[in-house]
Amino acid sequence: MQDFRALHKFLEEMNQSFQMHDQDRSGSLDSNETHAALTQAGFRLEQPAFIEMMRAFDPERKGKISYAPYIAMTLFLRCAANAFQAFDAGRTGRVDLDFSQFIYAASNCR
Repeated sequence: MQDFRALHKFLEEMNQSFQMHDQDRSGSLDSNETHAALTQAGFRLEQPAFIEMMRAFDPERKGKISYAPYIAMTLFLRCAANAFQAFDAGRTGRVDLDFSQFIYAASNCR
């Protein structure tokens, strides 16, 4: 039950983040709005990683994402952050993975 509550709280926070950054009330975020929303939500991505995230969650290459892909993106980032932290015992921000560990981490982010 606690996992459900934590997920519900996370989704509420991401909803608020989306609504706050959808400045033109179009129902979608352009890349600048998306980057600002993700940063405000605590996801610090370097530009190359952010560009790839936008490509992955904006398959039509419109340069913006709607609510559902935004939520999917934040859920993926949350999962990736959790998987990364599992391997970053020293909290250095760097990990060294062998192929099996990488597959394990990636498989948990589907």
